[in-house]
Amino acid sequence: MRPFRALTLTALLLTSLCLSVQNVAWGQVKTAAELVEAVNNGQPNATVRVAAGTFELSASLRPRMGMKLKGAGIGKTIIRNTASWAPGNAGLSNDEGAQKAAIACNSYLVDLGENTTDVSLSEMTLTGPQLHGAICGITPHRLELMHLEIKHFLWAGLRTFIMDGAHIHDNFFEDAGGKSGVTTGSSGGGLFLTYTKDANIHDNRFKRSAGNDYYGIKGREARNVRIHHNSIETDFAIEFPFENDHVVEIDHNYLGGTISIPKYGGGTFPAGSHSFHVHHNYFKTSYAFEYHRGGIEIDHNLFDFPTTGDYGNLISGFDQSPASQGGTSMHDNLIHNPGRGLYWNEGIYNNFAFFNNHVIAETTVTPRTEGLFDFRPERNGMSTDWKTIEIRDNIFDCRGTSRPLLRNEPSRAAVIENNTFINIKDSANHPNRDTGKKKGPLEGLAYRLGASEEWTVKDWTISKSQAITPQGGAGGTGTLGGAGGMIGAGGMIGTGGMIGTGGMIGTGGTNTGGSAPSIDPVGGNAGASVDNAGTTGNPASSDHGSGSCSVIRLRASKAQPYGWMVAFAVLLLLRRRGRRNT
Repeated sequence: MRPFRALTLTALLLTSLCLSVQNVAWGQVKTAAELVEAVNNGQPNATVRVAAGTFELSASLRPRMGMKLKGAGIGKTIIRNTASWAPGNAGLSNDEGAQKAAIACNSYLVDLGENTTDVSLSEMTLTGPQLHGAICGITPHRLELMHLEIKHFLWAGLRTFIMDGAHIHDNFFEDAGGKSGVTTGSSGGGLFLTYTKDANIHDNRFKRSAGNDYYGIKGREARNVRIHHNSIETDFAIEFPFENDHVVEIDHNYLGGTISIPKYGGGTFPAGSHSFHVHHNYFKTSYAFEYHRGGIEIDHNLFDFPTTGDYGNLISGFDQSPASQGGTSMHDNLIHNPGRGLYWNEGIYNNFAFFNNHVIAETTVTPRTEGLFDFRPERNGMSTDWKTIEIRDNIFDCRGTSRPLLRNEPSRAAVIENNTFINIKDSANHPNRDTGKKKGPLEGLAYRLGASEEWTVKDWTISKSQAITPQGGAGGTGTLGGAGGMIGAGGMIGTGGMIGTGGMIGTGGTNTGGSAPSIDPVGGNAGASVDNAGTTGNPASSDHGSGSCSVIRLRASKAQPYGWMVAFAVLLLLRRRGRRNT
């Protein structure tokens, strides 16, 4: 009886462990009909595993609460629309972003409905040239999109209205919007997010075909949102206009287009904080910023523009109303070839500080001869408060064509001191008092950026990063994911796992006198519960994409702790029984 009891207790332990892994769906769906049935009529918190193949849908998938949709990999599992399901442009000209009623989620491949919680999609390609987009949701909570290829849609890869807690990472967007032919009103984007808070958007790639333009990341009102380590090759890389955005961090991105963040009247921002903090990025277009907004900090970026692309000012503002609070702090940047100039604004903008930057302006194709700064002395009965305009502790170096610092005489009343002027045409007009402080950036630039940290910035240069070896992924294929899954070779249950050959219970495990393998929290040999900790540079790479680690993200259901409690109790029973038998 003792072997039978031990086997029974082991079975109970296995059962309790399996119960703690939220309603895992063990099979794979292999046809479009099975996919629709599993998703639209499945159980909440189920995992729907989609086999390799092409799945054509005639209507949207409607995931249930907590549902996980996981394919066999990008380019292997392909979900698209049938030829007969083609809503086209209907309603898109009304989708300016501010009205929920203007969004037609039933014209997207995946319709999250309203108030859906903890849904995730991963490891598949989504495409639909006749559809509005890939994924749409109204007030989704804790949505996760990872290792997806989203391409060839009319309006948006992801369209949301009021979203919180989203995690969007390691995806590839190509022509995911901008093909609608809508010529009035707004235009779509790879991510089109209206009213978003507490979101983390990283390690995504946004690309477009020649002649097709769309926004990379756009939205209205972001609160506590971080956009980092993305590679965005669209004309407008990031746009958040019109609303009072608070605590938005944009860092370590490769930006092939403009950041557009205008707000009429300048907007508001939290006291002692910022609206947007833009740092440690690479900018490649001279029309780098478009805004008339307060609470901006721009630091430790490399702006590197070709002399043939001299059409833009680095910062442009088109709002003629005075910015109520104003406020830009721009410091410790390296700026190469600033096109028309560094700053131009139609309206009154106070509290502008430009300090500890190094600017090199070479002769451009035009060539440009304007002053580097254009502040508006007066507009609509208002005047600039010159004591709040500071240009100090910088290095300005015009190589070839000499250029003035300022574009108008009244701007000379600004605080201009302790700068190094090289070939600056109007340098004699500025007292430029020497304060003895360091001129130029206080430190050099050295960081990695872009998706999977594919680029390295070292002072004035940018180059492809060397390959990074990720720490995760040594475990085998498991039920809860690809390499290093919870159940399977290298997982918690199976060869090298907690239970099974070499595990805590089973051949070579604790019960037979062997030692249990360590469980590496970053996805090492024992296999952490993380999907596809793969090689750097692939959209289906490690969870963060940087290759540094594979982060464990198990979202537990309310019942999950009880499964582990049962497992612990069974282990105690086994231990006591072992003592009695010795």
